[in-house]
Amino acid sequence: MVPPGSSGASPWRLHLLANHHPALHGLRVLAIFAVVQLHVSVAFERTGLLRRGAFYDRSISVWFAMDLFFFLSGFLIGTMLLRDETTLDARRAVRFWVRRAFRIVPPYLVVLTALACIGPLSAAQRGNLWREYAYLTNYFPQRGPPVMVWAWSLCVEEHFYLLVPLLVAALGLLASSRARAVALVLLWCSGLALRVGDVALFHPGASFGELFFQVYPRTHLRYDILVAGVLAAHLQHRHGADIAAVMRRPGVRVAVIAFVAGCFALLLSPPAAIPEPLRWSLWWSGLTSVCFLPLVLLVVNHRGAVGRALGHRSFLVVATLGYGVYLVHPAVIDRVVVPAVIAGATVLWTSRGVLLPFGVLWTVAVALAMAGSLGLAALLHLLVEKPSLALRDRLAPGSG
Repeated sequence: MVPPGSSGASPWRLHLLANHHPALHGLRVLAIFAVVQLHVSVAFERTGLLRRGAFYDRSISVWFAMDLFFFLSGFLIGTMLLRDETTLDARRAVRFWVRRAFRIVPPYLVVLTALACIGPLSAAQRGNLWREYAYLTNYFPQRGPPVMVWAWSLCVEEHFYLLVPLLVAALGLLASSRARAVALVLLWCSGLALRVGDVALFHPGASFGELFFQVYPRTHLRYDILVAGVLAAHLQHRHGADIAAVMRRPGVRVAVIAFVAGCFALLLSPPAAIPEPLRWSLWWSGLTSVCFLPLVLLVVNHRGAVGRALGHRSFLVVATLGYGVYLVHPAVIDRVVVPAVIAGATVLWTSRGVLLPFGVLWTVAVALAMAGSLGLAALLHLLVEKPSLALRDRLAPGSG
């Protein structure tokens, strides 16, 4: 068997992700599914197949799956950089940047170029396309949507990759593990304070839509969730054995699960008494950080039934294709799945008088979106990602 992460002899073998914490791949796949079904509902609402109401609200209420991606990125990249006890010098930082670029940039450029060529593009999209190539989608002028409006999150992560080696190097200058943890907590608090202050000063009466475009995608207003992931990585790296011992206590696990469940309840049903601008400034990256930190430490340190299920090898395979799925799934939904569902439902109605229930249409659309996106992601992985990773390993061997 070819070990995870190896390119393998066969050109059709996936270059699987590292499998140090198997349960995290399960969490990542759950987040992928949540994001895909959310975008199916948004596309249905935009085309008139779904009216806003209880079902739509519940479908999009799992927006925090995107924050889970951010947290996991902070945790995994933090784990990678903190694993080596030596000081992070310039050579290691450059190697990290090069290896990250070979992993994430080529597939993004291929998908963006393909969508730009397929078009049609507005004048604003053509004029601002360079910003998308430069990973500035999340600071896109509001004259029109970008070609890949969903790439805002990739920009946040790219900016994080540029800065996290500097953060780890700064942490290495501190004398103790406690000082590093305190520094990370203070940095996390600064991100939360910056977002709350920005909303209070510049968007005090903003609608959700205004906040979504002006606050939600901005890197400088969202970095606390990534820092929280690095904090979790630091705690696991320095105190993993102690955390595992604590998590073996049933009472502790029950308390952690109850706390996380309470956070999820607040995320799914925010208290109406909190004004909307303040609520979202606290919920986005703030409450999600508080929720995901104990959750991730629990699944990493306790291999219970849930952890074993999340660590199933099938999740590793899907998680390996997850980046490609995220790159292509909105285009698959808008350009293929929704038109196909509409066409199929129309044919059934006109030819046989069969009117499919909405639930069937939505379920079929989600299944088609997942299958189509996984298929395209597999091609993207084999034709673009895997050759790029092989070249990376020759030019910049190591980890990252």
